Amino acid sequence: MTTILLIPVKLLAKAVLYLTAAVVGVIGVIALFASAILQRLGFYAGGAAILAAIIMWIMAEGSAALTAALLGAAAILLPVAATFISSGIIMLKEKLLDVSADIELV
Repeated sequence: MTTILLIPVKLLAKAVLYLTAAVVGVIGVIALFASAILQRLGFYAGGAAILAAIIMWIMAEGSAALTAALLGAAAILLPVAATFISSGIIMLKEKLLDVSADIELV
C-alpha cells in the first residue's frame, strides 16, 4: 500500500527536479552569453586602462596610475570570474538531472 502512495510523490519530485534544472539551465546559458560579451569588452577596456596606467606612471602620477592599473585588472578579471560562475550554474543543472535520474518509480 505504501508503494502505491509513494509513486506520485516520486513522480512529483522528478517533475520538480526537471523544471528546476530547466530554469537553472536557462539562467546558466544567459549568464554564459552575457559573460562572453562582457569578457570581450573587458579585455579592450582593461587593456586601455592598463595602457593609461603606464602612461600615467611615466608622467609621475603614481596614485592615479595605481588606480587605473587596478581598474584595468578588474575589467579583465571580473568577466572571467563570471564565466566560471556561469559554468558552475550549468554544472548544477547537470547535477539536478543526475539526481532526478536516480529516482526510481518502483
